[in-house]
Amino acid sequence: MNPYWTHPAVREGRITPDNSIAPGPAGSAYYQAYYTSYYGTLDGKVFCLGADHTKFPARRALLGDTISVQQDFDVPAAQRLLRFAWHMRSPQMPAAAELATAAEVSFVNGAGLVVSSPVPDGCIGAQVHTGLLRTFTSADVERRITFSGAADPNNNATFVIGGVPQDQAGDSGGDRILLRNPLSKHPMGHPSYPAYPAHPLVPCANDTGVAIRIHGLKWHGTAYIREGAGPWVSRVELQERTGHTAYRADLALNVSQYAGTMGAKFELELQDAG
Repeated sequence: MNPYWTHPAVREGRITPDNSIAPGPAGSAYYQAYYTSYYGTLDGKVFCLGADHTKFPARRALLGDTISVQQDFDVPAAQRLLRFAWHMRSPQMPAAAELATAAEVSFVNGAGLVVSSPVPDGCIGAQVHTGLLRTFTSADVERRITFSGAADPNNNATFVIGGVPQDQAGDSGGDRILLRNPLSKHPMGHPSYPAYPAHPLVPCANDTGVAIRIHGLKWHGTAYIREGAGPWVSRVELQERTGHTAYRADLALNVSQYAGTMGAKFELELQDAG
């Protein structure tokens, strides 16, 4: 099931039945006669089929995921402008933030980020001993994080948070994170991964003066035009600020006196907000 699929329910715009009942099995003359004798003619009555869902499946969109709608149409006579309306609602999105400016960090590569004995856990990640402005939470999983100012330049890079261990081996939670192996692919093989450095994280205990920044997310909209069988050409881009919605009802694209087959496409992409 597509994560962008919308269930045809009342809450998603389905028509609510208006003084109507289903007339029975298809071709049932008895129910048809009963319905018309009780309600009169079928004209003006509306009913719909389909189920209402009270709980929709949860899905996680990854960086680079896109959704688009497009339509091809004929322009019979030369036109200068293609007019359209654009309504984009942006929900509350994770914002980029400085998590530390001069933290003390231990970079761990297999030596035991959470469990060190009797056998190291083999995890790759980092533990922030001091200087963290807020603790890590499960909501940070899959977000990108950048370290700078580390003693080893190989650790000054952007990684993807793979997990936030909590309540394990005495870990109170929130001060350490698992980082995805920089030399492996994302388990889903998503095109936005690997976005890792081309080298492994280098172990370094109690590295001081490390700055940490967690990246935000944004939805980025683009409108494209295609003339005939030519390529899609970006004509306008839109990014609403988070938690904001606006309806732009009078927009226009210059199509340069074009006549013939034309395509229009609107694309929405989940991007890194830096």
